[in-house]
Amino acid sequence: MPDPRTAAVLEGADLEIWAALATVLEWLPAALDGQLQRDAQLTHFEYGVLYALSTAPDRTLRMSVLAGYANSSLSRLSRAATRLETRGWLRRTPDPDDGRFTLAILTDLGQQKVDDATPGTRRPSTASSSTG
Repeated sequence: MPDPRTAAVLEGADLEIWAALATVLEWLPAALDGQLQRDAQLTHFEYGVLYALSTAPDRTLRMSVLAGYANSSLSRLSRAATRLETRGWLRRTPDPDDGRFTLAILTDLGQQKVDDATPGTRRPSTASSSTG
């Protein structure tokens, strides 16, 4: 068993790599949220929920499965689903195979939102100009 009085110390290249990774892990979520909020009016978490549904068969998942994909509690997911439902991007319904479960279903409008928000799929906007 290691002696707790002799803790490992990071030095040199190991310390530089660890510091760089820690910085990315600290700043990346906020940067992703900021960009998605500006460009698509979505949080990174909401985008992840919509994206997971967009790749699921029939664009449908049980909320419990979706929570696992999102590494989220059902409570957090439910709050996000309510926001997404209000915008028309998702709907929830009881699972017809087992009414104890709730299905999350991506709407056509929600699929359009995913398509618009996914990096590399945005279409350039066309500015109208007058000639004269």
